[in-house]
Amino acid sequence: MTVKGLKGFWLEGDSAKQAWNGSVSVLLKDKPYRFALSNDYYLIDDAFCYGVIKLKGINKLPPSEFSELFDKHKVDNKERVARWKTAHKTIYMYNFELVKRFDKPYNILNPSHSSPFINNFLLLEEVSSNDIPLKDEYIVKTLSDSSLKSGWGNVLEWCSEFNDGKRVPYENKSIINLMHQLFDELVSRGLEFKLSDVPINCRATFHDISNNISHDVTLLNRQLTLSQNEVEAIKYYDDVDQLSSLLFGSDTEC
Repeated sequence: MTVKGLKGFWLEGDSAKQAWNGSVSVLLKDKPYRFALSNDYYLIDDAFCYGVIKLKGINKLPPSEFSELFDKHKVDNKERVARWKTAHKTIYMYNFELVKRFDKPYNILNPSHSSPFINNFLLLEEVSSNDIPLKDEYIVKTLSDSSLKSGWGNVLEWCSEFNDGKRVPYENKSIINLMHQLFDELVSRGLEFKLSDVPINCRATFHDISNNISHDVTLLNRQLTLSQNEVEAIKYYDDVDQLSSLLFGSDTEC
């Protein structure tokens, strides 16, 4: 469901996970968001929500002291430059309290954003069939690349469990619709994913989706990361029907 109430406090890299497992005592940002002090936030990164934190204080971290305080923040110089494009910038350390720690992080779909304070991410483990908007472009059009891949993996798992007869809190129509949207967006962005990751009992559904989208075979060949024998078998086919027949067969059941 879309999280309401508390906003998410988004962190780069492994910082949110490290706060969750207790290996850092401060969190880093390049601005002093003093309005956020004494407030509770969901602790999130691009793919997971780890619990609820309270931001309790802010201190400057001059460039000359960055490495000296590594044990507190666990951000090395390579990551430092990747985040802020320089090693000569004053950063701010946020003291925090882990108010609520999830035993297992929740997978999320996290839209692209320009601020660390997020109020429209989705907690996937709590999504019900009524919470998946069948035509809501937010789900795929504003997701970060890593969240899009994470969401694709989760939807494949739902599809597989449903087809195995297991109880899942999602209607089949919602699963297939969301699977269709995520796949279409993966291909349109040119993001690679492995065809072998599609569960066997979902491949007929995947077959239908790929035909419905009508991407030509050259595009599919470029975007799907295939095993060597699949590459050699597919590269001579020039339409989706031939490709689908080869990969999934005509008697594959969903």
